[in-house]
Amino acid sequence: MNGLINYVSCGVLWLGLLVRAPDLLRHRRDPYLRAICAVLGLAGLCFLLGAPPTVGAVNRLSGVPNLAAPLTYAAITGYCAASQVLVVHWRGGPGVRRTARRWRLAYAAVLLGIAVTFLLGDAPVERRTDLDTYYATTPFLAQMILLYLLAHLTAASVTAVSA
Repeated sequence: MNGLINYVSCGVLWLGLLVRAPDLLRHRRDPYLRAICAVLGLAGLCFLLGAPPTVGAVNRLSGVPNLAAPLTYAAITGYCAASQVLVVHWRGGPGVRRTARRWRLAYAAVLLGIAVTFLLGDAPVERRTDLDTYYATTPFLAQMILLYLLAHLTAASVTAVSA
């Protein structure tokens, strides 16, 4: 697996971010524009970190087997949070700032949970493409996988219902 589709997808998303960057610089305070840019940037990061060559490079350079997994899960979780915040701003209405803050805090808790469960777990065998299934029954790693999947499912469900 050479990851070409991942790298092309990342490039396209970051190109979109690059197109939006001048607007972001001019309108830094616009929460809707910040959310759009966060979605584009984090989506690209998900593709970059999920590419098998990148997974191997992160694991090799860090010296920690499977470190790329929680990093990728963190990027996916960040993308989910940014998507939720984007939907909140898109819908508007009263309490937008409070609701967006709650989503960010909830996903920050998930990010902390991913980090803690990875640190507590044991994943000595590098798995570039099937970590989820290989470590699905391993203590703490199973909870890490479940956390990121629940965060992703929540974002997808709420977005489907809200849009």
